[in-house]
Amino acid sequence: MSRLSPDTVRLHVGLHGYALRVDSARHEFVWSAPLSAHDGRTLCAALDALNLAGSDGCKRLEVSLGNAWIRYQLVRYPKNVSSREERNAFLKAVFFEVYGAEAESFHIIAEPGTLGLPVLACALNAAFLQSIQQVAARHKLKLHSVRGAFVSRFNSLRPHLSGDCGAFADVDEGRVNMGVWLKGEWCLLRSQPFLANAGNTLGSMLSQMLATNPAAAIGGKLHVMNQPADAQPLLPQGWSLIYLPKDVECA
Repeated sequence: MSRLSPDTVRLHVGLHGYALRVDSARHEFVWSAPLSAHDGRTLCAALDALNLAGSDGCKRLEVSLGNAWIRYQLVRYPKNVSSREERNAFLKAVFFEVYGAEAESFHIIAEPGTLGLPVLACALNAAFLQSIQQVAARHKLKLHSVRGAFVSRFNSLRPHLSGDCGAFADVDEGRVNMGVWLKGEWCLLRSQPFLANAGNTLGSMLSQMLATNPAAAIGGKLHVMNQPADAQPLLPQGWSLIYLPKDVECA
């Protein structure tokens, strides 16, 4: 995540409200009614009505969206996929395989990546992105970045996450995103709905992920965000649990 400069506005949008940071001031707002993760029109309408008070004189806008609206895939580009057009087509096929017709409306963002190494790809509804662009234009701001909260929180916490092999789980507004890294590279990623009373969801999720990549089953630390410290999932052998500070700021 980039350093906050005096000419930057940071906006985080969640199901229940949004947070706005301008210069050193941070403000939190609650929607009059919670947005629906399953109805994109509610998010677009909320974005269209946003008033970025105090942003006069600023130059750029950085946006993070709650994980309810972002979908992730960990991909490796095949050898015969090299041009931008080929990679875009490949990414669309990957998301379509997982999300079906819903993926037709996705705008997909991914780094170019290195052949053979995994790349984290993010997708959001193209209408969401258009609404965000309109917010920026209305306030004469340059849209600098749009990220999911999972990525923003991981980037903020990365210096504090330990081990050559480890995992990061972000439980956010009814969804959990979990990534496993090995020797500094993402090797596994999964995203699924999360119920507050779902028992050993995190432990089962980690076990299922590790079963697909034995190299990552050597053991490590599962770093969990936004979960009460009294929740004690049963983890695979060799793994231990670390609870992270709740609600690291995305804005």
